[in-house]
Formats: sequence, C-alpha cells, structure tokens
Amino acid sequence: MSTSFLQDAVLFDLDGTLVATDRFWVAAARAGCREAFAELGLERPIPSAEEWLFLVGGELSAGIRSLFPDLDSAATELITRRCVEQEESALRAGGAALYPGVSEVLSDLKACGVKLGIASNCSQSYLDHMLKDLGLERWVDEARCLDSPGISSKSDMLAELLWSFETRSAVMVGDRASDWRASVDNGLPHVHLTGGFATPLEEVPAQASLPDISALPALLERRAQDLDKLLTDLGALPSGPPLTKGNGGGCLAGKSLLGQDLVARLKARGRNAATLELARFEPSNHAAGRSAPLGADPFAELDLALLLGEILRPGARRRGCELDAPDGGARIELEAGQDLILIGTPLIDPRLATHLDRLVQLEVSEDLRLARLLARDVPVEGPQALQRARSETLPEERRLFERYPPGERADLIVDGENPLYLSSSSRGPT
Repeated sequence: MSTSFLQDAVLFDLDGTLVATDRFWVAAARAGCREAFAELGLERPIPSAEEWLFLVGGELSAGIRSLFPDLDSAATELITRRCVEQEESALRAGGAALYPGVSEVLSDLKACGVKLGIASNCSQSYLDHMLKDLGLERWVDEARCLDSPGISSKSDMLAELLWSFETRSAVMVGDRASDWRASVDNGLPHVHLTGGFATPLEEVPAQASLPDISALPALLERRAQDLDKLLTDLGALPSGPPLTKGNGGGCLAGKSLLGQDLVARLKARGRNAATLELARFEPSNHAAGRSAPLGADPFAELDLALLLGEILRPGARRRGCELDAPDGGARIELEAGQDLILIGTPLIDPRLATHLDRLVQLEVSEDLRLARLLARDVPVEGPQALQRARSETLPEERRLFERYPPGERADLIVDGENPLYLSSSSRGPT
C-alpha cells in the first residue's frame, strides 16, 4: 500500500470515471425514447449509441433538447422522463458496475487518509443509488450533484467539496471537458481519463492524461518523488545538518503548498521540519491582505529586526525559539535543530537570501496565478482582488525579480506550472 500521497483530497467525476455507464444507459435511453415517441405519435430515427453516450456527464434535460432541437419543451421533457424511468429500472435490475480497478484505487487512497469526493451532473436519486448499491459510500467522504442545495454547476460542486474538506491541496479526475472547466474554475489540476466518454472531437486539456483509473496512484505519487529529488539536490537528503531554506516565488505560485509538502517528505525521512510564512512578520493590519509586502522597499512593513535576530541569526536555529508574531496570530514556536522552510516572495532580496542556507524559487506563469486568484480570492474578496493583483502585486513582483533575477540568485528553480510534475534546475550558486 502506498503511503506517499501528498494531496489532501481527490475529487472524482462519476459516469465515465468511476461507473461504466455505457453498460446500462444506451439501452435504457433507447427504450425510453421509443416509449416517448409512441406517446407523442412520432415516427423518426432513434439517436445512435454515440449520441446517447455524448450526453453522459452533462445535464440530461439540456442534452435531450440538443438531440431534438425541433421538438417543443413538453415533448423533450417527456422523452427525458421516460429515459430516466428506464434508467432507474436498469439500475434496480443491477445494471450498473464500477470500472475495473476503481475499488482498489479508492481503497488505497482512503487507507492513506486522502479525502475522496464525487461531483456529478446527475440527480440525487441516481447519486444515492451509486453510493449505496455500488458500495462507493465505503470510500467517498462527500458527494455533490445538481440536486444538492445551492449547486448550479460542477464548478459549484468542486468549490463545495473543497470548502467541506478545508483544503486546496486537491486533484480533479474526470473524462469530459466539463470536468476540466470545473477544475480551472477552482484552480485545481485536472487528470483526464481517456477511456471515458469524451468524443474524438472534444478537446479536454489536462495536467495529466491516463488510459484508466488504475494508473492514478502512480501519478499522484510522482509529486513526492519529485520533491525527494529536490531535497536531495538541496543537500537535505539522505542526511545532513538542519537547513534554513527559503521558498520564493510570486503570489499564488504555490509556495505554501510546496513548503507543506516538503515538510511532509522531510518528516517521512525522520527529520524534524516546519514552515514559517514571511507574512507572520507583518503588522496585523497589513498581514491579512497578501502573502508578503512588496513595493519600493520590500521590507517596509516587515519586522526585519525580529526576523533576522530571532530566526535567521547564526546559531538561532540550534536553540529554537518562541516569540509573539507581529501579525497578531498564534505565537511562533520553532524547535531546536529543525529544518525550517521560510515562505515569501521577497526572499530573493539579498537582505534575506544571504541568511538562508538554500533558496528555492517557484516559477509559475502570471496567467495561471491569475486563474488561481479568480478561483480562490475573488469569490471571497470580490473583483477588487483581481484589480489589486493586476495594478499592484504583479507589477511590484516584476520589478523585484528584474532587480534580483531568480536565475542568478536562487539555488534551485522549480517549475510549478504543473503541480503533478515538479521539475527543478540549478541555475544559481550551490
């Protein structure tokens, strides 16, 4: 059994991802359609199997309307009802089944403490059947569908699941373009299963594509393997003295998540490690707005004396410390001999960088970081969060990195564009 999944949660589509819907849906839809045609007095061809399967993963009534654009709403509603009735009959008869490998993958993830969620454009009765009769409820912590309160789209479902799981360290797994769009809307990496119901002409961008779900555990373990290599390149593995490392990079590059995962990998090797956000050294009236101050003087709002004197002063890491943080939050408590990972954008500035044993710079495009901001901050703070990023934060970051080029100053540059596959290169001093 694997023990190196770093993701807090994995969110799954249902049909075409976990459930082999083609085993019952096409026959049920055809039977329901014929029944409805007879009631309506219509004589016309029944849609093909491919056309029925194209509807899987979308909102059914809208899909039926797309199949019969010339029929009025009363007729398409009747066809939808009859198709659903036939589908429910097939389900009661035991027509549904999980894809091969699903139970093993879900069991593995669940045993390792990963939260599992389902997001499906289906009805509550359909979802309940799959959870209960196919045994998915043994593994799934939370599930959402179009009947869930306050839900109008798959994007809403993912947002609800992330809120329920209290994390953004998650991956979305699905087979259709709608799964990818929901992933983008929530700033999550998307894993595309090519064996699902996407049509040959349907473009489904993804951070990774797999032929079936059996390959998912190995993919999710890749991040841990990449981080072990990064720590080896930094001299922290397989053994070595405690280090004070910096995670730099722009806003929403994933610095905090990278630090969290590095700590997990260090602890897995028996090392004592902790993270510390640079924002903890901002006054409380400034710290809430962004991860670290920038501007003409990156340290204008930092208690630099406290940071350098109590945390980064030579020998300070050997004795540990406990001190009040300027941000007004919980006390900072660091143990003697810990590996410390300091997190913040201005760490590239030599006034801090020269006090670090190693500096890692996480590089992520501005487009992706803005997409994450739209998913994470705008729903909470409103459009001003996007305006502030474009007019203040990003221009300030560009000026900082132009003055102190990461490629010349960082020990390692980490490409964080795809969080499923981290690659690093040594560009600066070692």
